[in-house]
Amino acid sequence: MMLQLIVNNFLKQIKILCFLTVVITASYGQNSIFNSIEELDLDANSENNQLIYFHFKGCPPCKRMDEEVFTSKIVSKYLNDNFSAYSVYGFGKIEKSYREAFNVKVNPSFIILDKNNKELHRFSGYCNEDVFIENCKIAFTIRGLSAQDSVYESGMRDKSFMRSYVRQKEASGQLDSLLIFEYFSKISDSEFRDSSSLKELLHYGYYKGKVYIDAGSAYFKFIQNAFLLNAIPRLQNLIRQRLIFSYNQSFYNAVDFDTKLSLIKEIESLENGEYVILQDLEGTKNFAFIVDRYLSFYLHYNLLRDFSQFEESSQLFEDQIKKFADNHNALNSLAWGIYENKYPEDLETGILLIEKALKHSKRYSYFDTYASLLFKVGRVSEAKKAAEKAVKLAEVAGEKYDGDILIEIESYIRAK
Repeated sequence: MMLQLIVNNFLKQIKILCFLTVVITASYGQNSIFNSIEELDLDANSENNQLIYFHFKGCPPCKRMDEEVFTSKIVSKYLNDNFSAYSVYGFGKIEKSYREAFNVKVNPSFIILDKNNKELHRFSGYCNEDVFIENCKIAFTIRGLSAQDSVYESGMRDKSFMRSYVRQKEASGQLDSLLIFEYFSKISDSEFRDSSSLKELLHYGYYKGKVYIDAGSAYFKFIQNAFLLNAIPRLQNLIRQRLIFSYNQSFYNAVDFDTKLSLIKEIESLENGEYVILQDLEGTKNFAFIVDRYLSFYLHYNLLRDFSQFEESSQLFEDQIKKFADNHNALNSLAWGIYENKYPEDLETGILLIEKALKHSKRYSYFDTYASLLFKVGRVSEAKKAAEKAVKLAEVAGEKYDGDILIEIESYIRAK
């Protein structure tokens, strides 16, 4: 009996220890190398240099760091020998205060402080154990980001330095458009014509959709030439879309009619009826997109109206209808544009267009357009039938469809 009690007590203690381990691991993140950020005192000097790890649950690269890197005995020993390491895990009140204080917007991020709490270096994203340790060691050299920031502030900004600095700022999650432009200003026109640098320039140009690239710039001419030469076949469509973005942005910066019209012609030569999306080189992240499948037509139509050429705009619309007589997707887009008043043409014209589209294809989205236009002209009972058809087709296709037009029609009928 006594032995059983001893065993039971031992098992209870094991369970408690396991529970505490889980709690501690959960509170510090997904590993036990790091101390809670609550133990860090930034108002007092430290006996050791310090490393702060920013991460959160549900962050895939953070999880990889926890499972692949921080389980390494080599990494554990390196951190224990060289740092007091702290974890900022999640977005609680205290964690948010540290994220704001250090301006951390990327996860995972690593910030290294000296014993006086001065920031020496930071880097972000997943890195294997060798790269992680190398990044930590860089903090204590002239390659540390804070040291590089000082060089930049001193005005020593030649091309070689800027190239390295831009890469470091990107690795730390601090790169911005202005810095990219400054780097590009150091690159000569002849270098822009060097295809060996194409991938790097494609990566930084239009960086995360925030960089405006003028259609007449050396950079633009460089990627335009790459497109014409089909320099990197797998990136040809990506380059094409970036050219359209530049033409589009230049269009809105232009003032006179002729310049705008020439930019429209350039866009027309590049578009293919697909959405124009600004993506990273791997096509895995979308940063921006243009909603009009036929951007050149939309710009041309509104340009004519802006310059009070209303007859010409209506003629352009008729020409577009003829051009896309067998393109049901384009006909639907035109009809929906009329409904939204993007194209202030007669509503009956929109109804005729969507009826032509429906002869080609019975898509729920087309019936939604049809119902919207019918309801707008007061053909309520027909609109209700079209809206109900849209809902049924969407259900069959397994598509998410809110059926707002049907709700609006039914609400209108009840109110009468």
